[in-house]
Amino acid sequence: MENCSKILNNSPYFFDSKPLVVKPWSADENFTKEIVKTVPIWIQLHRLDVKYWGDRSLSKIVSSVGTMMKVDQATKNRDKLMFARVMIEVKVDQDFPSVIHFKNEKGAKVDQKVNYDWIPLTCAHCGGMGHDKPNCTRNKNGHTKKVWVRKQVQPSQPVEQVATREVQNSTGFTQATKFSKVVGQQLRPVITTNSFQDLSVSECEREPAEVVQGLMGVSSLGRGVTAPMPNG
Repeated sequence: MENCSKILNNSPYFFDSKPLVVKPWSADENFTKEIVKTVPIWIQLHRLDVKYWGDRSLSKIVSSVGTMMKVDQATKNRDKLMFARVMIEVKVDQDFPSVIHFKNEKGAKVDQKVNYDWIPLTCAHCGGMGHDKPNCTRNKNGHTKKVWVRKQVQPSQPVEQVATREVQNSTGFTQATKFSKVVGQQLRPVITTNSFQDLSVSECEREPAEVVQGLMGVSSLGRGVTAPMPNG
């Protein structure tokens, strides 16, 4: 019970800058949805002079927006001097001005900018929270009904096994055949040709004897060896 009381006393809690309402449970608890009229929110007062960061001064400054509940620890300790952060209680259907006005100790009017961590969204049609009138499910005139439609699935292309044809090139060698998977189209065989034709045996036999003898008389490069000269 001690932990339960501690949790209840430290409320309200916030999740994603939205208030989280915590209540003690009982057997006679009514779980019907209650009508929420007031909620706590955090506001930031940027460039507010530090001399106005006291509880009494902040309470008077934010009174035009809501009732002050407390200030955060950084504001109380003067750790972050960029803005004062205050928790206030507001009505869900009220206006949330971006600038508030107050008079300082000299009677001069001061315009103070206000930033809201979260602004409650209410519906003017059903009075519920979390949506506006155009998105209200109870408003038949302004609500657009959503219909589930099955997504069209594109048919996949068939996979075929196509055997490549045997191709014989000019050298007399035959390319190896293999199977390849083709999606949508067949692979075309690649035909290779050899631009350098080998000399046939008959052409070598027809070469003149003078050419062969002339080649035998040429010295080997780098070895200094020559063919023997004929006697005579």
